[in-house]
Amino acid sequence: MKKIAMIVTFLLLGYSFAEMVITKTDGSKMSVDINKEDIIAIEFLSDITLLENQKLILNDTFDNGSFENWSGSSSNKGITDGIVHFSCTNHTTFQLNKKIPSENVIVEWYGAADKNGFHGSLGPYEFNIGGWNNSASGYSGPDFPFKKIITGKVYEPNKFQIYKLERIGNKIKATVDDRVIFDEILTVKNKDPEGIFKFNTYYGTLKVDWIKIYRP
Repeated sequence: MKKIAMIVTFLLLGYSFAEMVITKTDGSKMSVDINKEDIIAIEFLSDITLLENQKLILNDTFDNGSFENWSGSSSNKGITDGIVHFSCTNHTTFQLNKKIPSENVIVEWYGAADKNGFHGSLGPYEFNIGGWNNSASGYSGPDFPFKKIITGKVYEPNKFQIYKLERIGNKIKATVDDRVIFDEILTVKNKDPEGIFKFNTYYGTLKVDWIKIYRP
């Protein structure tokens, strides 16, 4: 990404209307007509900030009490103090309304599960983190069936923890509070670069305080 706004020249000249000239690192210039009295502040965003804004796909904190980005078959759902909670009976879903990238993407959320963990899917990739009463975890993908990767407990019931699902390159990876649950190489390539992201579980209740979806 090219850096911009390295040199900014203000031609105010004592008038109300003036010109702001921005010289970019490649030598090109752009000018903007401005009214001095309309300016409160000029903020320079770092390259990192600009890049992060371009990478971000979704950042939902549920603080506005709205399900505007979400739907699904779970009928028992609500938002209390900025925390969404939903109950799933036999894998009813809580899902995003629009498709997101299913390749080279990270889904991160701060959530709590009671007894059967976070299940769900990212496009054709299904995941299960702490299923079977918090006794096993695994995944499936395009053209290959679900398989258990590890056995044993991976989360603390009803405790909020940071979950992360990464689908980058030829790998799929899941972590809970930075503890790697599975980190597997995929042998079958997904044919569709986009898909629906959804949560579900098996006869349990899930809570999510915030969720972020972004490019690596």
